[in-house]
Amino acid sequence: MPFRELVRGFDSVERHSLHYLLSVMAHGESIAKQGALGQASLVHDPVARIFLRRQARHEYFHELVFRSVAAGLQCGSLIPMPAILAEWHCQIQTAVRHSKLPESLLVQQVFLEGLGHIVLEQIDKELSGRTNRLTRLRGLILRQEQQHHEFGLQLLRQELNLDSSVRARLEPVGASLFQNAAQLLGDLSPAFAVLDADDFDYLTALRACLPDDVPGVSP
Repeated sequence: MPFRELVRGFDSVERHSLHYLLSVMAHGESIAKQGALGQASLVHDPVARIFLRRQARHEYFHELVFRSVAAGLQCGSLIPMPAILAEWHCQIQTAVRHSKLPESLLVQQVFLEGLGHIVLEQIDKELSGRTNRLTRLRGLILRQEQQHHEFGLQLLRQELNLDSSVRARLEPVGASLFQNAAQLLGDLSPAFAVLDADDFDYLTALRACLPDDVPGVSP
């Protein structure tokens, strides 16, 4: 089934908004794919290594789906990567190069995956209200993203328990990431509004997906 069939019934403004959101998602999945492969080289636990390699395959698949649906909108190529995502990509790669697993987990599995899940949920709500096509595929991607987020939280907590100095080091990083995530969701909110999600409280959604024990999150 051509992916363009998913977006029948959307007007031109809605199509461009959906294209914008899907572009952001595709960029995020590309970042996560590279990050998970790098993290797999850092962990010693074979179970964690297997999970991260599987996550990289998931992210590659997700990126292909989002790129394909965006192409089906016929709005041209993906938008450039938002500056905040480019900065997060750099932070993840730098953390991996310096063998700083906790930093990479905080940026990627906690904040990037958490933010991606929020955005995808909003896209899913809109698509589910317009079409029942690819329902199972959308559900699969949402479940996998949630698994990545929960795994990252669990692994980060293990790292925090192993070394008490890690939390103090990550507190300012987490606070900065929270502000970045809130800013990016704010930048995306006009696109959500076009897709009939103008009552979306992105700050509440962001806090709901980040437990208070994540460094930099507690009020």
